[in-house]
Amino acid sequence: MKSNSLLWTFALSFSLLFSSAQSEVLDADGDGIVGPHEVLELVRLWKQEATTGVTGNSWSLTGNSGTTPGTNFLGTKDEESLEVRVNGDRALWIVPDATSPILVGGYSGNTVTSTSSGGTIAGGGEKGAENSLDGLFGFLGGGWNNSVSGRYSVIGGGKGNSIEADFGVIGGGGQLSDDRPDLANRVTDDFGTVGGGSNNQAGDDAGTTDDASHATVSGGSSNEASAAGATVSGGIQNLARGISSAVSGGTSNLASGRSSVVCGGTQNLATAEYSIVAGGRYNVASAIRGAVMGGSSNSASGENAFVGGGGSNIASGDHSMVMGGVRNLADGRQGAVVGGQDNIASGFNSIVAGGVANEAGDEYSFAAGHRAKSLHRGSFVWADSAFSDFASTDDNQFLVRASGGVGLGTNNPVSQLHVAESVSGGAGIGNHVAAIENTSTGASPDVLALKVHVETPDDTNNFITFMNSTGNIGAVEGNGSGGVTFKTTGGDFAEYLPLRETDDVTAQPGDLVGLHGGSVSLETDGARRALVVSTAPALLGNDPKQEDGGKHIPIAFIGQVEIRVRGPVHAGDAIVPSGQNDGTGIAMSPVRATMPIAGYAIEESSQDSVKVIRAIVGFPHDPPALDRKDPKDERIVSLERQVESMREEISAMKKQMMEMTRSRRESLILYRQ
Repeated sequence: MKSNSLLWTFALSFSLLFSSAQSEVLDADGDGIVGPHEVLELVRLWKQEATTGVTGNSWSLTGNSGTTPGTNFLGTKDEESLEVRVNGDRALWIVPDATSPILVGGYSGNTVTSTSSGGTIAGGGEKGAENSLDGLFGFLGGGWNNSVSGRYSVIGGGKGNSIEADFGVIGGGGQLSDDRPDLANRVTDDFGTVGGGSNNQAGDDAGTTDDASHATVSGGSSNEASAAGATVSGGIQNLARGISSAVSGGTSNLASGRSSVVCGGTQNLATAEYSIVAGGRYNVASAIRGAVMGGSSNSASGENAFVGGGGSNIASGDHSMVMGGVRNLADGRQGAVVGGQDNIASGFNSIVAGGVANEAGDEYSFAAGHRAKSLHRGSFVWADSAFSDFASTDDNQFLVRASGGVGLGTNNPVSQLHVAESVSGGAGIGNHVAAIENTSTGASPDVLALKVHVETPDDTNNFITFMNSTGNIGAVEGNGSGGVTFKTTGGDFAEYLPLRETDDVTAQPGDLVGLHGGSVSLETDGARRALVVSTAPALLGNDPKQEDGGKHIPIAFIGQVEIRVRGPVHAGDAIVPSGQNDGTGIAMSPVRATMPIAGYAIEESSQDSVKVIRAIVGFPHDPPALDRKDPKDERIVSLERQVESMREEISAMKKQMMEMTRSRRESLILYRQ
């Protein structure tokens, strides 16, 4: 008993020389009791040199060999925690758990709870900024003052970050300085993810963790994905608050509609379901499926409305569209403005193609150019650059104001309307450069009206001008008396008459032919009338069918014609058949003519051969007064002049006598008074 007392007294005195941590080492057999044999062993080994080789159940400082996994190990065999220390401080704490051990590394103040089965704190932390873990199978890689309080959640590192829900992930990042814990990253709802950055939040932090699950913020600063499935890819101060909404980046953007998207830019809003703002700034897509592709201060506030870009454009009608430009408005259902400035498409299915200050104000209307106003249903208005409104006045109008001309088939119009095309073929409607057709089957359909704003049009007012490649060849113009004149190089009015069926030879222009019944022939013997085949008719009537095959020829009825004549001709001579039955005539004095007269010569020729002279036709009785060289005619004219002179003298004498009679009566009246 005495020896035991001495040993315990020694042990007690010796133990006072060591710290509590060192005293724990004396319990060699791990039974919680420091026995005398353990004290004696300590005394024996105290301050002795370590052996160079350690054998048996010891671990060498330089490593062991010949170990067997599962048999040889470092650790404990009871349910107590195990610590690994460095410089006297705990560097690794292994906490036994019935489900899975808990590993706590880093600062000795890092903490785990008993409900953190399988959890791990890999490192990090310091005094006052400990890392903490409270959740099954959570993982905290390191960092400073990070906290995981959800199951199966992970924080890779960073500063001041926290996960308060299950299956959350924060990659890193966090508060920028020690005194700004409000700038750390947070995951508040299940399956949320924050990749990094600062002051980002995945979840709505509404108290429950399942109402805004699967939210993601990839990075950036001060971003928030606070609805189920919402995503912010990066940027600054972006908010994705609609279910399955997304903000790709940019600054101060908001996607609050279900499945809405803001791709980037600044201060853009996608507030309705399935709406999108692709970029730009201050743009708003506020109606279901509305879209703004970019630009500035644009708005798609109609269902399925679209704004392609530009500035201050509004698509407020359902299914409306503004492609771009500045200050354009499409507020009609399915209305569209392609571009330009200050344009309005307010009618159903209306369109403004571009330009400035145009308006398509009724359904199915169209406007383009400058200050074109299509204000009526189905109207089309195109206006040039003039600084005045050009507006429709009724439904279904097609209006064009083009001071430089309208060209169809030409880019150099020489008039207000210039149609040019290369067309050839027969006289069918499809073989003309232009066709005007009235399809009415009513009682009095009209086709074309020509109007000038002159009360009495004269020959300076052309209603129609006919031209060839070098100049004018005819016209319909005013006559100065309230009517019109048809002006042409043609000299006669003609009609088609049939050729005699028995004739083998066809008459040519300028030929003299005979009329036999209702047909004409080169044979003039026995003809009732002598006629002339027209060379250049001004008017041509009785047009036969095209399939006639040349069996009709144009016959001059009145006017000037060219006639083939044999022998000399004097002006005023009658042209009668030559008797040759070959289309020629001869000239003679009208008073001597015994055969049918075809016409009267208005020019002379002394040639004996066959030649062409001009004549007038259509005078069945007396010939016109022409300048003839016949002496008898000259004497008659002289006598007529003498008679006219005598008539004038007699008229003057009568007037003189009447004046004398009046004066005498006045004198008698005065005398009697």
